[in-house]
Amino acid sequence: MKWVPLLFAATLMAADCCPPGALSTPSASCKTCNEGKLFPAVPCLDCPCDPCGMFWIADVSFLAWQAIEEGLEFALQNNALPTPNSLNVNGELAAPDFKWDPAFKVNLGMIFSDRAWDTEFRWTYFHSSPDRTIHGTLIPIWAFPNAAPFTFGTARGNLELNFNSLDVETGYHPFLTPAFSLRFLAGLKIATIHQTFFVHYSNGTAIEYANTTLTNRAIGCGPRLGFESKWRLGKGFSFLGSIAGSLPLWHFRVTRTDHDPNILQSLSRERFWTFRSILETALGFGWDTCFGCRNQYPFGVNASYELQYYSEQNMMAMLVNPGLLSQTYMPRGDLILHGATFTFHFGF
Repeated sequence: MKWVPLLFAATLMAADCCPPGALSTPSASCKTCNEGKLFPAVPCLDCPCDPCGMFWIADVSFLAWQAIEEGLEFALQNNALPTPNSLNVNGELAAPDFKWDPAFKVNLGMIFSDRAWDTEFRWTYFHSSPDRTIHGTLIPIWAFPNAAPFTFGTARGNLELNFNSLDVETGYHPFLTPAFSLRFLAGLKIATIHQTFFVHYSNGTAIEYANTTLTNRAIGCGPRLGFESKWRLGKGFSFLGSIAGSLPLWHFRVTRTDHDPNILQSLSRERFWTFRSILETALGFGWDTCFGCRNQYPFGVNASYELQYYSEQNMMAMLVNPGLLSQTYMPRGDLILHGATFTFHFGF
């Protein structure tokens, strides 16, 4: 029975082949196909049996990304001075070790009958958990501010970052030249960025330990504009470039919980709305080909460097004064997601 799948595939391919004379009278809107020129949205060199039919695309991307965020330094590491009750503030700030983690992206789209307009839905997911533990004479940055100076011997900072985004866009991809194409896009971007930052201090001089847990949950939605370009180098190879910008309206929910021997527990919450911009760009190379009885099925592989810049995503509450006033300061650190993206493209 192993021949059954092969027979089914052969039947499907034969049913999709052009009957004799099918291209003899193309419709007026597909004259460019009859003249030997195709819209760049059609990835194959030969005309399909129905040049003006609906075309479906699907992309699956595997990513190796690194998340870098400003304002997450959790301790100042220095050497103690010989003078009693004195601190050396010339030290090194310690932040979590931002490592590389896997991520994935799924894109589904439709190219409409005129071959110049399309619609795409793209979902991206990324998770990262940078962590770091240091030892020495440490001045805490996130511990609850006490009236008396205090240091710790050990400090640990751990960040849990969960990122999801959904892009819904419409693209216009007109024919420019056989070697260069440009796709203009406009749509909507929805993103959620959930962060939990846990800082633990131990082996203290004035107090034995201190814990601080901060959460920064943001969800945003706003317009997205940009373009994608493709330079064909020959033999199926191309140079790819893209840039897009978004201005979502974000809703932030920020909480902070402290625990040490002097205060059993303190809790603060804050919610607010604000605009935060997003910049996305990518550069890379691609290779594509076609198969089928009339080259109607495209397949391609892309490799690119991608960067996504999210402005002022670190809105966690830092306490900046001693005593019980506890006035807060938000670092407003930017979040950068960047790394390598490998994409497999299919069309049918």
